[in-house]
Amino acid sequence: MSNQLPTRPNMDHLRAQAKDLLAAFRLGSSDAITSAMEFLPSLKGKTETETQTHKLTLSDAQSIIARQYGFVSWKHISRFVDGLRAIEGLWHFTSLIVDGSEVPETMYAQASMSIDGTQFAMFSPGGDYKGNCMINVEVVPHTIDIHFNEGNEKGNTSYGIYRYDGRELTFCLGLTGVERPKEFVSTPSSGIALETLRRAGRSFEGIAATEQTPQSQSSKVDAGYLEMNATIAKLQGTWVPVAITMDGNPLPASYLDGGNRVMKQTETTVNMFGKIWLQALTKINDSGSLIEIDYLHTHGPTKGQTQLGIVQIEQDQATFCMGTPGGERPKEFVSRPGTGHTLSVWKLAPS
Repeated sequence: MSNQLPTRPNMDHLRAQAKDLLAAFRLGSSDAITSAMEFLPSLKGKTETETQTHKLTLSDAQSIIARQYGFVSWKHISRFVDGLRAIEGLWHFTSLIVDGSEVPETMYAQASMSIDGTQFAMFSPGGDYKGNCMINVEVVPHTIDIHFNEGNEKGNTSYGIYRYDGRELTFCLGLTGVERPKEFVSTPSSGIALETLRRAGRSFEGIAATEQTPQSQSSKVDAGYLEMNATIAKLQGTWVPVAITMDGNPLPASYLDGGNRVMKQTETTVNMFGKIWLQALTKINDSGSLIEIDYLHTHGPTKGQTQLGIVQIEQDQATFCMGTPGGERPKEFVSRPGTGHTLSVWKLAPS
């Protein structure tokens, strides 16, 4: 029986599974022996007794794990995971062509796409769409299937192709009921959307560990995230955004309308377009030349992850520079392309 991959497959976790399988086989586990008989080609047709005498190697165990998840080999599952990692993150549209017509920038300026493992989400003022995606990196161009679980397209599947050159991500997707495109082009009445996106922020490597090791979720919260100090006291209240730059890319002014940052005690909540973008417990160390701020995320796909940054406060204005969850702390108040750093300036709203 084949297994289903977790939503954020992780090669370290898969390697650990292979080692566990190898150890269980050598101890005579009936489940491990059955798995070897079913998924290792060299043992096809062998009896249980014959299988028990086989000198199973780690390479054999990795092959079994890969085949249990529906992949031809360990190399194939490794390339699949690497392919997911390459396109994970938050993306903003730089161009959109539907049915051969270029969509005006004002129509997609407020839209963004998130890919987190096999989880897919599209956020736009016109509605949000969420679902699962499956890629195939063994063919050129690479293919992607998106099955929608939430939103107006719930229950539908979009078939497409994609390419990533290390800078831009391009999707060519058939709309509902349209066959998979064969090339990166959208023509009149084709029912095909050609989308070009630029990364706004990295996805978060720690999520897989959180999903696959539930015991980590029960660990106690560092007491520092519950302690007030003078700097945290200055950040209390509601703040409105002045400017936000993510990974070197300034967000359009339209993104900032209606956004706010609320701090109550040590809990920080950032809202954009009526949705929670960030919710976290906050810890601040103001003993050095730079004020250090740590977030412990308590909401969304980054729940349980730690994000490090720096902050400076001048009267009713606060400037934050945050690294990516699980990443290093920025050393200066700047956001450059490729760093994943978010630089934001906020003004205290009148009480």
